[in-house]
Amino acid sequence: MNAKRLICALAVVNIAIFSCIICNVYCETAESHFKKGVGFHKNGDYGQAIYEYNAAIAVDHNHDATYYNRGIAYAMKGDLDQAIRDYGKAIEINPSYSEAYVNRGTAYFHQNNIEQSISDFNKALEINPGNPKAYNYRGNVLAIEGTTNQAISDFTEAIKINPNYSDAYIARALAYFSKKEYTKSWEDVHKAESLGSKVKLDFLEMLKKVSGREQ
Repeated sequence: MNAKRLICALAVVNIAIFSCIICNVYCETAESHFKKGVGFHKNGDYGQAIYEYNAAIAVDHNHDATYYNRGIAYAMKGDLDQAIRDYGKAIEINPSYSEAYVNRGTAYFHQNNIEQSISDFNKALEINPGNPKAYNYRGNVLAIEGTTNQAISDFTEAIKINPNYSDAYIARALAYFSKKEYTKSWEDVHKAESLGSKVKLDFLEMLKKVSGREQ
């Protein structure tokens, strides 16, 4: 190999090495910002978490979990429009992101967009039929819409998947209450309490009154 070819080969190698180093630095930086964001998130500092997620996205805009987490942080701050956009971006990157559909469905519900909310819960369950939160949240929407039997079916499915899902027991207790099935309502109240959940006192007082029993 003559000198000119040797210089060219070394230049190519150096560029390749430099590119790998730059890539590793950026990837580590994105991961570092993401982890910092998670730390702030867990401590309830959603503003600082969003700052770190923004920094992570500036480096790597194809990380679905960063958009998902930032969506949760925005939702906790009350910015549902931005939360929905972030969940949507996470889904765009990863169309099989069941939890992103669940959270976006919840955000749509809080915006009174019932049709889109149920559609997202349906999609979450299509992707992952074993997702108890999707059943529970869809059940809550159906209960509010007055389709109580379907709601009870969803709560029951959530409980089958996760027998310790206290929120689903409480939700089903409310649904049974609305159907005047007070014995079943009490059973779910007791189960939720045995799992360590606190049932609202006003609901317990109403249940006591209409059922004619104290517990």
